[in-house]
Amino acid sequence: KTDKFLSDFMKGEKKLQEALDVIPLPEGDDLKAKLKALYDWMDANIENTDYRTSERRESEARADQDDDDFESVRQVWKDKAGTATQIRLLYAAFARILGADAHMVAVVDRSESYWDARLLTGLQFDDFLVAVKAPSEPNEDYVVLDLGSGLPYGKVRWWYSMIRGLLCTEEGASSVTIPPLEAEDSTTVYDVKIGFEDDGELVVRSWTMTAAGQWGRSERVYLRGMTPDEREDRLFELCGSGGDLEVTSATVSDLDNFREPLALTCETEEFTDGIADDDARYAVAIGGPWIARLPTFVSDTRESPILFRHPWTTETTINIHAPEGFKPAGGHPPVSADTALGQFRLTILPSGDIYQVKRKFVMPIPSMAAKHYEGLMKYFDFIKRADATRIEFVRISGS
Repeated sequence: KTDKFLSDFMKGEKKLQEALDVIPLPEGDDLKAKLKALYDWMDANIENTDYRTSERRESEARADQDDDDFESVRQVWKDKAGTATQIRLLYAAFARILGADAHMVAVVDRSESYWDARLLTGLQFDDFLVAVKAPSEPNEDYVVLDLGSGLPYGKVRWWYSMIRGLLCTEEGASSVTIPPLEAEDSTTVYDVKIGFEDDGELVVRSWTMTAAGQWGRSERVYLRGMTPDEREDRLFELCGSGGDLEVTSATVSDLDNFREPLALTCETEEFTDGIADDDARYAVAIGGPWIARLPTFVSDTRESPILFRHPWTTETTINIHAPEGFKPAGGHPPVSADTALGQFRLTILPSGDIYQVKRKFVMPIPSMAAKHYEGLMKYFDFIKRADATRIEFVRISGS
């Protein structure tokens, strides 16, 4: 059905060509450069209505909304807005005019199910993506595109990675493999400042989190779908609200802009027992909401493969200021691990009256065989011990 629709839609190629001429594309014969430029332009200029915020859904309800994706693609160009499927169909039509092999790809959400080729029904599929390549290239060179997702060219939402998709062509159905993502495709950066007031009785923390790629995109979609009150509760949760910790401010960057990383800014206060006059040393943990909790292993053995949502990278900088009358006790030896399972670095250095903590964790492997389970447990336990490090300040003589 999808390929026949595209073929029928192409009968109006003259109008499509007129629309395509409006889009700034590179000169010359580089088809790949044109396909990427087309993707980037459509991503920036055509809104995916599936992801409108709850406020916009209420204020901009479209009385003429057509639920039939296959009959309303032309309207997408006129409105510069449409559902994800409509946007992908329009891209595929444009790509064919440019001379590319372009087809729809039916995919299954691997977090919930899988494609059973023996089951002859389209009801098992969850979505359609687009596959493009030059006509001279083999099928192995198809690039699968997730238009409307806010992800870069050639990247898909993690639950559609590491699977086979059903390629819908005029010759019939075949399959295309969607490769795994890279660790740099989902990078989260934390910048943290920690200070003390009122003889250490009040711990003041502020930090920003900038999340690009998979996690940032997923959290942005989640926040956009919430009511304002629900969104505020979620932001406070992300900032670590609970127990004695009070979130005094929680703000998030423009939720409408999928092309930019998600930026969260938190400010918190927490009352403690403080520092007694005769305390010569004072210890502080480096952990907090800026260090994601690693999985807990509930069994010593495993028989099935190990799967993560996607690879990831986290980079964290923490500046911990000494309480009044104290100074850093000294540096800590660096902690590092370079393994086939990933890379971890932790450095803690004194500088003046602060400790500067730098942490980087790269998990590049999204899946592994069960035989690696014991090694993964040891590796994660190693990281958890490092993340539990407490730094010490010593009282300045005479204070």
